[in-house]
Amino acid sequence: MPVGGLWDKVLDDCLGADADSPPTSLRTLVVQIGPVANRVIRTWTSSTNVGAFVSDYSVDTDDPLGNIGWSGTLQCSGAPVRS
Repeated sequence: MPVGGLWDKVLDDCLGADADSPPTSLRTLVVQIGPVANRVIRTWTSSTNVGAFVSDYSVDTDDPLGNIGWSGTLQCSGAPVRS
């Protein structure tokens, strides 16, 4: 899934280290779908072969004095737990 937004140092400290492809570690990802009364939750719990990572992480520095953006691709590995 494509992801991105406004860049800042805190984000870069988190994503920059984990944006290797393939990643050195997978992260836990929880996705909530639907309204509260009818919500479905999918969880990829971090392990050696299940989890999430950001690939293709890049920072757009075309306008260093303006808003700096970032983009990447959120990828999941393994099957989620459904609840």
